[in-house]
Amino acid sequence: MKKLFSNVDFWVALITLFVLIVGVFIPGYALDVPHTAGLAAISAGYLISLAIAPAAFSWGSRKFWLTVLSFIYVLMDSFHAFPGVLDVGSLALFVTGVAIYLVGLAKDPGNGWAGLMVSRKFWGFLGSIAMILMRAYNVVFPSGITVDQLAIIISGLWALILKAAFGKDIQPVPDVDVPDDTGAAAGAG
Repeated sequence: MKKLFSNVDFWVALITLFVLIVGVFIPGYALDVPHTAGLAAISAGYLISLAIAPAAFSWGSRKFWLTVLSFIYVLMDSFHAFPGVLDVGSLALFVTGVAIYLVGLAKDPGNGWAGLMVSRKFWGFLGSIAMILMRAYNVVFPSGITVDQLAIIISGLWALILKAAFGKDIQPVPDVDVPDDTGAAAGAG
């Protein structure tokens, strides 16, 4: 039993379950479905990162603090604690970015806190989150960048994060010799 209570997976799953139950079943509680789904996606990203690279719990873990801070931000956003509120699209982009960065950190943690400033994953994540939050606070982008174009830019930054994390493991797919049936079919007609 003591081992269960010291397990990070247990606490993340318990907190997620608690938030989902409270958000869905308690009347008058202001947590709506998109924010509930966002919290579940952040928790899922954290659990996936632990499945990729199981690690002992550490108060200095970047994955842990990213999960905690993004969880707090989504909860506060659901209560309209900030002047700019994330719409459903921005919320989906935010939690997807958090989950992708968590997976990237799990696959390639880099040099810890010391290597943060030179990490491509970190700057890609920070840039995408900054654009999402600027959109929530109605910052006008130069040259009339539309929301769709912004989503494409953010997706490119996420691709950078995943390439930085998984780039060493990506191998080209070898060509497979497949018998060519087109010559026989062409002569028959």
